[in-house]
Amino acid sequence: MIIKTMGKGCKFNPECKKRLIRQHLIFILTIVKKYLNLAL
Repeated sequence: MIIKTMGKGCKFNPECKKRLIRQHLIFILTIVKKYLNLAL
């Protein structure tokens, strides 16, 4: 939810977009790590 609202202001700013994508990837990676830790 938070990432989506942040993205609205950066639609046409490539630097902002890159930062947003990186934050999104880190967010996904942390969830995957937590899930893997629970699975193991």
